[in-house]
Amino acid sequence: MKIKTILPFIVILAILVGLVLWQKVNVKPVAPIATQIGLETLVPEGLLKDNIKKVEMYAGESPDTKVVLERDGDAWRITSLYNAPGNKETIDGFLDKLLGLKGEPRAKGDTEERLASFALTDKEAFHICAYASDAETPAMNVLFGKSADFRTVFLRKADDTRVYVESTNLRREAGVSDSGEETTPKPEKWLQTKMLELPDTGITKLAVKYPDKELVLTREEEVKETEPAVVEGENEGEGVPKPEPEVTYKWVLSSGGFNNEIKESEVKTLLTRFANLTVTNVADPARKAELGFEDPKFSITLSRENEGDVVLVGGCDKPGGDTFIKQVGAEPDLIYQISKYNFEQIFLQGSKLFTLPEWTENKEKLRTISVSGPQRNIKLAWEENAWKLVEPALSLEVQKTAVDNLVSAVTSLKPVDYADAGRELGAFDTIVTVTREDGTSRTLSVGQPSLSIDGRYAKMDGGDAALVLSRADAEKLTPPVRDLFVLSVLDFDVQKVKQVHVTGAGAELMLSREAGSSQWNGTYNGAVIAPEPVKVDDLINAFNEFQMDDFLIGRSFESVTAASKAVVALEDGSESVIAVGPEVDGKYEIAITGMPCVFTADLADLTGIISQVSAFEAMTPPPAPTPDASGTEAPASSSETTGVLTTAPPEFTPSEVPAAITLPVEPAAPAAESAVVLPPSAPEADLPAGATAQ
Repeated sequence: MKIKTILPFIVILAILVGLVLWQKVNVKPVAPIATQIGLETLVPEGLLKDNIKKVEMYAGESPDTKVVLERDGDAWRITSLYNAPGNKETIDGFLDKLLGLKGEPRAKGDTEERLASFALTDKEAFHICAYASDAETPAMNVLFGKSADFRTVFLRKADDTRVYVESTNLRREAGVSDSGEETTPKPEKWLQTKMLELPDTGITKLAVKYPDKELVLTREEEVKETEPAVVEGENEGEGVPKPEPEVTYKWVLSSGGFNNEIKESEVKTLLTRFANLTVTNVADPARKAELGFEDPKFSITLSRENEGDVVLVGGCDKPGGDTFIKQVGAEPDLIYQISKYNFEQIFLQGSKLFTLPEWTENKEKLRTISVSGPQRNIKLAWEENAWKLVEPALSLEVQKTAVDNLVSAVTSLKPVDYADAGRELGAFDTIVTVTREDGTSRTLSVGQPSLSIDGRYAKMDGGDAALVLSRADAEKLTPPVRDLFVLSVLDFDVQKVKQVHVTGAGAELMLSREAGSSQWNGTYNGAVIAPEPVKVDDLINAFNEFQMDDFLIGRSFESVTAASKAVVALEDGSESVIAVGPEVDGKYEIAITGMPCVFTADLADLTGIISQVSAFEAMTPPPAPTPDASGTEAPASSSETTGVLTTAPPEFTPSEVPAAITLPVEPAAPAAESAVVLPPSAPEADLPAGATAQ
């Protein structure tokens, strides 16, 4: 090739090489993205994860409520949670994020007000302190404030007022919500929740103890001999090695139980749950006796091949309440809280392991249902193609849902558990009896609450087997008598109310209007007021919607010694007189004209009416003017400025108002709170002119 031909290529190559050399000398390399946007490392130089021996977290408003994590060799302990084991993976991940903090400078919080705008004052912020070795002061102390947006958060170093923005919100990672619902960190967030990892293949025996029964399950080995396979034309006449026998396992009931027909599939499922048994929290060791761990009523002993037994004991704070568990001999010796679901998955209900007898009835053939016991006597009868409440016979509206639930319950019951024979279970003192159209009958005896689950003991047809009904079924079968009736008994037409009269200690309220008029007139403590229509409606509705708590059969209106009363009169001349007796053990007896019994109510039930009456106190005129220093009376406010009538409206006549009536009141409150304290009925001499006691 001629030199003239390749010369242009040589020139071009030389130019390219020169450009590359020039770029290397004159063009600076692109800086990392963190440098480009001005991110600053917030971690002290040289601080490594392995150097961190302790971490503290707390909300500035609650510095004494700290989460404290301390390294224990290769593991972590939650010092603030009774030295419970921490989840190493969770804590290490948190430290990785802590040591990776890089913030973008945003502002200078050189005043408390500026720091407060970012929620970064010492009191408002969330504090994270990391300690190296045994140092008394933290090697790293970072404060997290409010979220800048849904992706970032404001933060600063404790010894620096500069405010940064970071995408890693460690306050949220620590379990403290941005909404403020959870303002302090929870130590259980860091808990090693996996309590037990026990392969089911090595378990050979299972002994379970409940408060009301015990049973033992044993794994039995079954060996199946197999014959050697012989191929035609091969190995004939020769000694063929015999294959190893096939070994399988079967679970059988060794002792206890409702019957001998154990559900083996449920047993095998139960064993798998010990491979990953999880807990949710750690209980205060001081509650050991309260939670039933001084003498545990629940226990499971797991026997294993060539290894020691594993023993778990359980308890609860109350029947149907929170459940707890611990492993005997484990260190540290802790009582863990376990979800009720997981607790019941290892302490199985009897119906999971055995087929229990059921109660069934043909609804179409039932004619009467009765429930009798210490607290109730109920009878239903099928009359006129409907179930009627025959006893108790009260002229109150019947709660149809409760009646339907009772009928439904007696037609189909599936017990969920049982108790061993011979256990002391208390009295079976509530008897449910059903009769059929052919005159035959059967009974169900309902006893005390179960000692093992949330339900009640029961026996069918006089038998000895103690079964357990679920709480839902038991409540349907044995409802409180009050639940059979509608207890909103003051059912009047609120549009037809023309008078309301309430009196009390230091307060007397009278309201009235003419028929067909919407203008209300009234007095409060004798002073004429202009009642606000909304407040009047609120008071009338409070009376009309009032829900009684219970009733007392066989008591008349006259049997209540009225410490207070109220009257609501209607346009047609009818009226409801409500007499309220004195408070006894937090309860008030209430008698109402025309009602077949006396009712009871709590003070909390009466609070709504009391607060509605209190609203009228603000409508009273100001106190009479007092002389000034010169002896001249200061002018009183006019009705224009107070909004209060200064004379009684002509249509309001005190003589038309029923006798003074009072309501029970809450304990006396300071005068500054304007609490209305309603008195006992005033004597006749204290009534307004023209009014007479009835």
